[in-house]
Amino acid sequence: MAIELDSTSLKSEFERLADLINLPLDRYPKFKMPPEPIYDDEDYIVIEDSHYMFYRGEPMGVFLYIKTDSLDELFYFVFECLTHDVAESMSINEYGSKVEVRRFIWPKQLTLMKKLSQIWSHRLATTILEILASHPPRDGMGDIAKQIQLETYLQSNN
Repeated sequence: MAIELDSTSLKSEFERLADLINLPLDRYPKFKMPPEPIYDDEDYIVIEDSHYMFYRGEPMGVFLYIKTDSLDELFYFVFECLTHDVAESMSINEYGSKVEVRRFIWPKQLTLMKKLSQIWSHRLATTILEILASHPPRDGMGDIAKQIQLETYLQSNN
């Protein structure tokens, strides 16, 4: 399967999507191969061997690595990470010592993803339900899925 965009077009499409959610410039990935080994907190998007690649670094090495032929799949994973980062930054002052952070991050993340793609927000909501099924909240504050109105993101995936 042939990839859809060259490196220049890939970067332009990323920037178009990033503008939809006012992504801060300091959160933009680098469009080049990461250093070997990756020991930074940077994201990298490249095209290599006719595949899209996404690397997310952290001080201990590569945290996430995605290789795909699908532009939609690439951007879903890239923006799932970036919207989580932005939502976490927006929520930092709302955390309570006894309240789960997911209650604050996920609604903001879902809102950002919905601005990018209804299908992506639906996919993220489905992932959140799977996470909650295996890791329910322990803060005694009730059903997170109801609180963040997950059903509104699951009703339509158009």
